[in-house]
Amino acid sequence: MEKQIKNIPLISVLMPVYNAEEYISLAINSILNQTFKNFEFIIINDGSNDNTDSIIKKIQDSRIQYYHFTSNEGIINRLNWGIQKCNGTFIARMDADDYSLPHRLQTQIEYLIKNKNVDIVGSDMLLFTNNTQKTHRYYFSSKKNDVSIKLIFSTPIAHPTAMIKKSILEKKPYHPNYKYAEDYFLWQELFFSKRIKIHNIHKILLYYRIHNNNSTKTYQKKQALSIIKIHGIILEKIGIDIKNEDELYLHYFLSTGNNLFHQTIDNLFLWLKKLNETCFNLSLKEKKVLDNYSRILFLRALFNQKNISFSKKLYYTFYSIKINTEISLIKIFCFQIYYKKRYQKHLKKTLSKKY
Repeated sequence: MEKQIKNIPLISVLMPVYNAEEYISLAINSILNQTFKNFEFIIINDGSNDNTDSIIKKIQDSRIQYYHFTSNEGIINRLNWGIQKCNGTFIARMDADDYSLPHRLQTQIEYLIKNKNVDIVGSDMLLFTNNTQKTHRYYFSSKKNDVSIKLIFSTPIAHPTAMIKKSILEKKPYHPNYKYAEDYFLWQELFFSKRIKIHNIHKILLYYRIHNNNSTKTYQKKQALSIIKIHGIILEKIGIDIKNEDELYLHYFLSTGNNLFHQTIDNLFLWLKKLNETCFNLSLKEKKVLDNYSRILFLRALFNQKNISFSKKLYYTFYSIKINTEISLIKIFCFQIYYKKRYQKHLKKTLSKKY
């Protein structure tokens, strides 16, 4: 399987880095210790002003191609620049504060070679905090209808776990107008315009670190604005007529489960009904998936609201829940308990490694 033209790697691992001195060593070594060996490792230092540069330079491996910029231009520019430097047939994304499990590349490349019709492959991942006390398995479905419906609300594939054909990224690079949600815009653009096939492997292949310097946390408001813009594009594509900006905000709250602020749970419930009744461009199967998935999201948003009485929560629960929804919620709950116990020990052992 690893037979390639001499000196040309099958996979290019692409990792932009900015001020990651605390985590960079673990991230790099998690790639260098992969069971699959035929790869190059493109590391792009985006103007770090901490000790990131000196830490990277201490790590010697012929597969590393290190580029150090003195200015900070942001992840989108560096990713698009890095794509041009990749020699592999496939590009695997990696972030400087995460940890790829040793069999990640092997598992993903074997799947892509065996399933040539698949263009992008991701996996489940385990979210964790620095003290490893809080862990959560992030599950991504692979069913075609599930992927298309998940896309209406959020990304159907975890960007740090993605392995994608280089030819796709060369034709469709990351869009500069959707900062902090560039992956979400890319997935929807590829899916709706070319019907790119996305698959998620139901194995945890990456540990995703949650900390105060995550771009998701640091630039939460800017990311939210990008996501809302993308929601507007997607909703139009599936045939939903957006009357005003409030409807886009309601859809964002439904997607994220965040507090409603100036909106009400009654308005959110009306949006849920409109969403399921007016999505004219979806197939019958997709509409069924949308109905079930949107109800789960509504229940999550409902119980996240602190200013709503218990009786009102009970009322909306009664009118929104279905047997399928209930089964899905039970499955999600059981998955989290099982994987928390299974991976907690390995996570602590991994993070205790010294390089």
